[in-house]
Amino acid sequence: MKILYFTSTGNSLYVAKQFKDAELLSIPQLIKNENYNIEDDVIGIIFPCYYISVPHNIRNYLEKANIKADYIFSIVTYGSSYQKTQHILNGYINIDYAGSVCMVDNYVPVFDMEDEISKKTQNDIDAEINQIITDVNNKVKNFKSNKLKFHAYSKIADTFKKQISKNDKLSVDYDECIECQICVNICPNDNITFTDKIIIGDDCLFCLGCYHACTKYCIHALKENTNIQFRNENINLNEIIESNK
Repeated sequence: MKILYFTSTGNSLYVAKQFKDAELLSIPQLIKNENYNIEDDVIGIIFPCYYISVPHNIRNYLEKANIKADYIFSIVTYGSSYQKTQHILNGYINIDYAGSVCMVDNYVPVFDMEDEISKKTQNDIDAEINQIITDVNNKVKNFKSNKLKFHAYSKIADTFKKQISKNDKLSVDYDECIECQICVNICPNDNITFTDKIIIGDDCLFCLGCYHACTKYCIHALKENTNIQFRNENINLNEIIESNK
């Protein structure tokens, strides 16, 4: 079994690691290494829901990828709603099984991290994951391709993103920045650079990995609703950096 995953604050990596015998492949690493040919008997794709849709780096990868397997499953991690994300994913790759796990949402313009962390229990999260693992091991099929739904939900998601992401901008408080460059290393798109200071470019997924990993809390969202950072407690910072570099 091979699992393709993308993570920014550790949730999707935590889910991927629960498949004990699987080979884990980071999608940002696959993109940077130009590895687009993936083959196995079982292949999984695990990713967070962004703007009720599939993150663009995953879409871009799947548009080029040649993925072959007898059984393909996907798991979307989400905080409040994932809507029809699986139908959008299905426009890029035909999946046999679609699962979802409700976890802490890191989207700080809307969610208060303290509230999110307090209401998402590890027991509930693990119960959802274990049920999915059981289904996958039994090769349960619960999903059928529907191109009409793909096109309809893609348009809805794109419209939603345009409305909600207008203020999704990050800035750096240079008075507090110690130039540790964790943000540079954790960015899956290589969108953050350092010369004489930290620069955040225009190719931002707004995954907020940099925001939540900053040691001095000097990266800020334009309309952040919290002053608490989040990382999945079962995943360390180096694991996320290794996944995205």
